[in-house]
Amino acid sequence: MRERFQWPPADGGDDDDYTGKSPDDLVADLAEKALARHEQHVGKIHAAWSRAIGLSSRRLSRRTRYAPNDRLLKSIVVSIVDDRMQFDEFLDEAKRRYGLILGDAEGSRLLDAKLVDQEELSENRDNLETRLVGLGLVRRLSDSCSFVENPFAFKGDAAC
Repeated sequence: MRERFQWPPADGGDDDDYTGKSPDDLVADLAEKALARHEQHVGKIHAAWSRAIGLSSRRLSRRTRYAPNDRLLKSIVVSIVDDRMQFDEFLDEAKRRYGLILGDAEGSRLLDAKLVDQEELSENRDNLETRLVGLGLVRRLSDSCSFVENPFAFKGDAAC
């Protein structure tokens, strides 16, 4: 058990006495301790993974909240947009490809079922557009016309 699992600790860091226990009893004790330790940390798994993949951040907050980080937003834009795309088309494609409901048009089914508020989805859409503008990924041409741009797209008219 010590060789394979480094348990029980050779330094006596564990308070239990394992001398004279059968291998089956040792395995049962190890499993019991592992489950007890796992139960103490299971809540942290979701938070750690959501942060690691960019689904949550501490941006503008002391606490972790569900808001995509800048790297995830850039990845979504680069994966969807070849060169340039209208913002509304981008939202539709994000829903179609990844199931992301980012605005009120995409969330119409949720609105009909009264699972979410129209104002919240509209605000979410506006906040996303503002963030993408801040990241240099959206260009507003007028109040009603915004384009999402892939920053890595080849610009044919640019000088080499």
